[in-house]
Amino acid sequence: MTKFKVVHVSTVHPANDVRIRYRECWTLANNGYDTTLLIRGPLDATEWEKLHLIALPMTGSRWKRALYAGPLACFRAFKLGSKVVHFHDPELLPGMFLLSLLGRKVVFDIHENLAEGLAEKEWLVCRKQVAWIYRRLEKLLTFRMSLVLAETSYEKFYKNLGRRQCTVLNYPDLSRFDKVKFARNFESPKLFYIGSISETRGFFEMIEITQRLRLKGLAATLDLVGQVPESLLQSERFLKLKSELGDALKLWGRLNLEEGYARAKDCNLGLAILHPMKNYLESLPTKLLEYMAVAMPVIASDFPFYKTFVEENDVGFCGSPADPMAIADRIEQLFKSEEGLKKLAQWSERGPAVADQKYSWKTQANKLLAFYESL
Repeated sequence: MTKFKVVHVSTVHPANDVRIRYRECWTLANNGYDTTLLIRGPLDATEWEKLHLIALPMTGSRWKRALYAGPLACFRAFKLGSKVVHFHDPELLPGMFLLSLLGRKVVFDIHENLAEGLAEKEWLVCRKQVAWIYRRLEKLLTFRMSLVLAETSYEKFYKNLGRRQCTVLNYPDLSRFDKVKFARNFESPKLFYIGSISETRGFFEMIEITQRLRLKGLAATLDLVGQVPESLLQSERFLKLKSELGDALKLWGRLNLEEGYARAKDCNLGLAILHPMKNYLESLPTKLLEYMAVAMPVIASDFPFYKTFVEENDVGFCGSPADPMAIADRIEQLFKSEEGLKKLAQWSERGPAVADQKYSWKTQANKLLAFYESL
């Protein structure tokens, strides 16, 4: 039985965004909600008829997106006549505020702590003042909305905001990893990363770790799945490293989840060596849990929050992003000793069981459904 109409909206995220499309929208559609996803194209044909996909125009700049695609998305969401409009981008706040005044039940899904991120952008003039202004505007515009938070660490920043709140964590849908869960071979270090790529997400550190391992006589490789910014590809630092690594470095570009992890068939270490930015310190990279699910030992930054997932669950180790050479040395020790190889095998074996017992999307799907029942 169909419950009520819901539309999810994003002008920023791609059509194959895992949280939006494959977790939240699929969960709602599979539980009786008439669900539509308005998202920037191009769209692939939906493989599941219960979820309706509508493409928004691709725009070439942030200003065009904010001034054209954003208002258009809000107008289309209103015209669809859905009871609930669930949006995922801060730039849509003004338009969605108008929809809330027009009687729609509006849900703001907060994927990142934007104010904290703005305060750390060195290129942004008066960044602390901009962050302060955004925080005040966000508070003003959300008073008629409900909020979905992607991290428990956001709760202290959004306390008492909105009409109601629910924290829905970015845990993986483990059923999607059955076909990409491979037996791991530990003859040599085969490093892997999937997700957004930037300098602060450890782009150069991952390459330098691979380079150091090869200088130490190990046949190390690095596979990166994600779109690399052109500014990084053209940098002297990257070009020098690339010339030295050659075919040992593979850049696959952005792929969907299954295609991305298919590239990890021969890999045996999952990386998440992010820099200590405020927006990262207490935000969980879902890839940590995905690596566990596909039986890859995890190497992550040594943030206390990350350690609760990696080291306390005994599925890998954490190291300082400021010292990638030390991380490389630790990897070398693991691959050059019998004890280290046994530890790698143990981490690999434990990962899927830990993910299934503690970090399955099923637990978060139930929270999302209960939240929708309360709207």
